Amino acid sequence: MRKLLAVIILIGWVSVCSAEEGVPAQPRQVDLRANAPKWFAGNDGNYKGARGLVTLEGITGMYLNPTSGTLAAGKLTLQYCIAMLKQQAGQNTGTENQHTAMATYGVTDWLELGALGRVSDLDNQHQSIAAGGPVGRVRLFKDEGMWPELSIGGMLREGKKNLTKRTVFVAGSKKMDLDNDYIRSLRLHAGFRQFWQDGSVSVANASIGYVGGEVEFGNNVFLVGEVSNKDDVFRRIPFSAGVQVRRPDGIAFDVAVVQSGNDEELSMFIGVGLDF
Repeated sequence: MRKLLAVIILIGWVSVCSAEEGVPAQPRQVDLRANAPKWFAGNDGNYKGARGLVTLEGITGMYLNPTSGTLAAGKLTLQYCIAMLKQQAGQNTGTENQHTAMATYGVTDWLELGALGRVSDLDNQHQSIAAGGPVGRVRLFKDEGMWPELSIGGMLREGKKNLTKRTVFVAGSKKMDLDNDYIRSLRLHAGFRQFWQDGSVSVANASIGYVGGEVEFGNNVFLVGEVSNKDDVFRRIPFSAGVQVRRPDGIAFDVAVVQSGNDEELSMFIGVGLDF
């Protein structure tokens, strides 16, 4: 009984001490909505998302994998890249020059739609094969406060069965600005893509997780790198490293070394882009 009385007295004392003079103590409330991300928000001010240049997959990103940034509303981009790969897998044995082109339009600040095309020159078969299709990306929310930029998207590449691939992905990124004359910012990328392709040519489907990062220097120069898992579809761990230049006037270009997953050695990657 004494113990119970002591507990009651203690609770009452804490309640009195917590209250303002003449005002009963009120439970503290946390407004979770104040910190919630703003879905499908526009590009207020000078917002710049995680946009790179065209990748081997046919959508903007690092070199192998897509990133989360979408094209601003009313903008059109035309981009092209070539990768000179030396492969030893399936029907693509030998040197393959992969030409990838992409054209997309910013329907809104958070919705980007367009088309991609791929032409591969196979030296062992002395022929060129092609495929293409639509591409799209939706930005769910921007990189603000505690929340990263997050997007979902997909690519459909139809044509020669060696190149046919259907892909969906989710990509996120978080940027950290630096008060430095040499390094302007750091950005972390992460994502996941699932793709399906012709099982008679290669593994029918694969689940690929990836991480990457970029360092922004002066004069709009970015050092970019990435790595992903190989699942059952690749013989080696895919990775890349290179330099991207993204000028404010919409002109961009990059150069990198890539290991796409089935290359016998590191391959050269070169890309260019133009925004209107």
